Amino acid sequence: TTHLQADLSLIEVYYRLGVRQMLLCYNSKNAIGDGCCEPGDGGLSMFGEKAIKEMNRLGILVDLAHTGYRTTMEAMEASEKPCVFSHGNAYGVHPSNRNLRDDQVIKVAKMGGTVGINGYPAFISANPKPKVDAFIDHIDYYVNLVGIDHVALGLDYYECQSGIIADAAAMKIYEDLIAGGHWTKETYPAPPYYYPEEIELPEKLHNLVPALQNRGYAESDIRKILGENTIRVLREVWK
Repeated sequence: TTHLQADLSLIEVYYRLGVRQMLLCYNSKNAIGDGCCEPGDGGLSMFGEKAIKEMNRLGILVDLAHTGYRTTMEAMEASEKPCVFSHGNAYGVHPSNRNLRDDQVIKVAKMGGTVGINGYPAFISANPKPKVDAFIDHIDYYVNLVGIDHVALGLDYYECQSGIIADAAAMKIYEDLIAGGHWTKETYPAPPYYYPEEIELPEKLHNLVPALQNRGYAESDIRKILGENTIRVLREVWK
């Protein structure tokens, strides 16, 4: 939402251009509120509250990923429609500034939203080469916390992961993100980034199904995780 430049009218411009889901923040502070890497944890601004109401009016899904704790909690109070954390893992499984506290997840579930499980390795565990079971640990945690109807996928596959581009090229992009203040070294360690074994690349994501079956998930539950929960929220917000 730095693209909004504190101009409420731009939200409808983006809507007309096809935008149907919008992050409130990306790690750092903007006109709406604080990102998750800001040390002060400031809350939702007056502009931010108006922006959320405008997103609700138009039918743009409010995405709380990358956003600071207090801003997310106040955003959910302001929103009249379900919000989501498109990609955010459980702090209770692995402590990271990018991971979510239980009360954030409980609150988004109560309003009918979802939380997507992230494949970025530093948000899964301390192991830089996590296994698929470590990824599923976050699914289990959320299912136990808020139920199967509020868990989704948000793998966050992206260009700098191992197997996509050379490590040296990934490091250059990483250094630029750090220098620009978009990432912090405390939250985002340097590459290479090894996504969970067995689902480390998009073309291998199908391997998640037998892995979930091995953990005891029924077909109906797996379908919800793979997309049905997300589709339910989109239908409610976009109608």
